Amino acid sequence: MYRLILASIIIIAVSACQDNSQTAGIADSKKIVTELSCGATPHGENEQQLRYKTSSVSHNNVCEEEVQSRTCNDGIFNERSGTFQFESCSVDTVTNFFSCGLIAHNENEQRISYQLLNVTGDQVCEEETQIRTCNDGSFDEWSGTFKNETCSFFTEITIDSFEYQGGFRFSGEVFGDSNYTNLSYAPGVIAYNPTNHSLFIVGHSREQAIAEFAIPEIVNSQNMADFKVQENIIQGFVDFHETGRVDTGIDQRFRITGLALIEGKLIANYMDWYDASGSETDTTVVFQDANNLSTSKIIGPFEFEGAMHAAGWITPIPLEWQQSLGGRYVSGFSAGAILSRLSVGPSAFVLTDVDSLINAKHGTVIKSGVLLDFNYPQNILYDKTVYGEGSINQDDILYNKDLQNDLWTRNSGASHGFIVPGSNTYVTLGYSGGHESGLGYKITQNDGNLCGGPCPFIAAERYNYIWLWHVSDLLKVKQGLMEPHDVRPYEYGKFDTPINAELRGASYDADSGLLYVSLKDGDTTALYSRPPLFYVYKIN
Repeated sequence: MYRLILASIIIIAVSACQDNSQTAGIADSKKIVTELSCGATPHGENEQQLRYKTSSVSHNNVCEEEVQSRTCNDGIFNERSGTFQFESCSVDTVTNFFSCGLIAHNENEQRISYQLLNVTGDQVCEEETQIRTCNDGSFDEWSGTFKNETCSFFTEITIDSFEYQGGFRFSGEVFGDSNYTNLSYAPGVIAYNPTNHSLFIVGHSREQAIAEFAIPEIVNSQNMADFKVQENIIQGFVDFHETGRVDTGIDQRFRITGLALIEGKLIANYMDWYDASGSETDTTVVFQDANNLSTSKIIGPFEFEGAMHAAGWITPIPLEWQQSLGGRYVSGFSAGAILSRLSVGPSAFVLTDVDSLINAKHGTVIKSGVLLDFNYPQNILYDKTVYGEGSINQDDILYNKDLQNDLWTRNSGASHGFIVPGSNTYVTLGYSGGHESGLGYKITQNDGNLCGGPCPFIAAERYNYIWLWHVSDLLKVKQGLMEPHDVRPYEYGKFDTPINAELRGASYDADSGLLYVSLKDGDTTALYSRPPLFYVYKIN
């Protein structure tokens, strides 16, 4: 019995020992592991430092810096972000700074600038003294706000500025195989050639051929019989319409509307005189050699942007206005039938790229910017001081039914336009009628004449006319400050010519200050021939 009890005690002791061992293992597995910090930066937190790209920079540069960070991971920092390596950066100090040409470092340069590029009338050239400082080889910005280096004062041309010098004639004889190679009943379109002191001129309206005549001596007389007659011709009549040299696209009613000599090339603008549908778009061809019209290559046709509002005269813009207006030449046209396709008042379009004109290819559209234009019906040229700013009856105004319209009627037309150098004036010349008695349509006039269209009730009420415009107003149109149909001439009225034949052509020579005008069918010295008559004016 004793032995049995002892065995039981031994078994119980062993079991108890095994239970205690298992309990101790469980307690050890629940112990918390504590990660180490990195100095003052706890585990898992970031440390930031400033580093520099270089240890030093020159005196006129700035130290380039970068904020970098690294993370503490159980007592050890990870790799730092960024690429800059230097803990400090110093700026070198020197005493030798670079100059700006003749202007030393930290010294000032002065200039005078002007508020306006051009002034007229009572305006003055307001100036501003501006400075800029040299800063180690480079200038700071100019002080002040004025931007123009120069300021020009432009005069204002008046109707009285045109001084009659006399006139001359061209022969009305036939110069060629055709009966129409002459100037009889010619439309009168001309262009001055300073090299030959001559005029390119369009011949008989049937063929519209172009010739070149030397200008004879100018005789100061009111009597055309006293004028010298030029019998010699420099270039004989050369036609191009319906010849196979170029296809103008017009079968009938072909009419040349303007000639221009530019860089040795002769530009000819034209129209279908009675294009009721408005379908004709081609307006222009170019003779590549103005000295040899008969053999010259002709390029075209192509189209002026603005069509028959623009494709007439082409005249140079004076140098002082070219930059502000945005081109070297101005064009326009305001005559003919079918008002819906015309400017009902003198027009002006700036040619933005003359090279595209003289070197254009067939089908090209010649880009231009509108400066002056009057569309039918509501935006025609009329006197707003008489008829107001609101809605108008355009036909009542154009036919002058109230006899108050002295500006532009149904019988008005502008044949030529140009800017006078050194002035603020855009001159437009042409003809008008019916300002005193009014106009009617296909009426019998007081002399018994039955009109084929609009005409004055009194037959003698036809006269040559002039409209003068401020170029500064055209500039406002370009700047978006005015609409092209809101501009009005500052002076207008009858243009004094010894006879009242219609002024259908003109050309201005800026070097001599002489204006040549051509009056259609004006030379009546011969029994049957009716060449244009030429008058000359000096612009004072």
